[in-house]
Amino acid sequence: MNKIPKVVFSKTLQHATGPETQIVRGDLSRGRASQARAGNDLIAYGGATFDQALSRLGLVA
Repeated sequence: MNKIPKVVFSKTLQHATGPETQIVRGDLSRGRASQARAGNDLIAYGGATFDQALSRLGLVA
């Protein structure tokens, strides 16, 4: 699982814990999450507000 690219959206984390982990602050459309628009799979873990934000961007159905 460590070789799978991961994007962590956080206001507090300062550095990534794994080599394939990118930390994104602010705009959800930044970073690798925008690759989901090209048909790539996206697994999201988070609360309802996070899920709704991803849905508004068209990243989840």
